[in-house]
Amino acid sequence: MIVEAENAGRANTWYGPMYREAWDTSYHVTAGESFSCARERGHVSQSLLLLNHWISRNTPSTLDATSVNSESALLQHVEACVTAAGKTPNLLAVDFAAVGDLLQTVAKLNGVLPEPSSSLVSVDPAQ
Repeated sequence: MIVEAENAGRANTWYGPMYREAWDTSYHVTAGESFSCARERGHVSQSLLLLNHWISRNTPSTLDATSVNSESALLQHVEACVTAAGKTPNLLAVDFAAVGDLLQTVAKLNGVLPEPSSSLVSVDPAQ
């Protein structure tokens, strides 16, 4: 788990400013085919790359997430960053993580197999 402050933080503590250690991609994407690896914040020399991957709207949409959280869309964005920046993203940010193929895609990128029953939400059918 990584805990960092987006806009502040305390120097020389466990709660440091994110963009002293990371850089990220644009979070102003308005269409699924517009994802890029252009730097938004931080400096590309930082060791961590946060890939922002969602459609930017006033109110996030699960319909958008169904499309852009597909394995093919996620991998296409990751592969574009590997090509453009020479770096595999360390962090992947999406809207509605339980919608689409996020878990299986991250497992694939990490070279592991997800558990067959993996999900972000656990429901006890007895309740």
